[in-house]
Amino acid sequence: MWYLPELFEIDPTYATYTVALVVSGLLSIVASAVTGALSAGRRLLGVLLGVAMLGYGAYLYLFLPAEYWIAWYVFALPVLVVVNAVRAVLAARRGEGATEDASLEPAASAGGATFTDPVTRAADPTDGITPPTR
Repeated sequence: MWYLPELFEIDPTYATYTVALVVSGLLSIVASAVTGALSAGRRLLGVLLGVAMLGYGAYLYLFLPAEYWIAWYVFALPVLVVVNAVRAVLAARRGEGATEDASLEPAASAGGATFTDPVTRAADPTDGITPPTR
């Protein structure tokens, strides 16, 4: 096993790629696992791809293979995972704010604090219409 400073002296590209894989894998795992607003499938996919990146980075660091594969485009994954997680959290916050607005606040009334009805009913198009009589 090499120490990281020595690895940067021997092959800077290899060392940069290895460190970037490990950091990106960890970022993807954390962003996917922590964000509860994502669907279970997206969270699982983000975690699995993060584990794959972390595992490949660890393999490259620990075993220094004679041949290895460098694909720089894999670093788009953590960016996409983080962007998707932030969008899901923001959408969930907007959705929560809309559902919690009036249901828990006390209504102003002379008889004391009352709460508004949290269940809203769609307007019935036939309200106020009486059927014709013969």
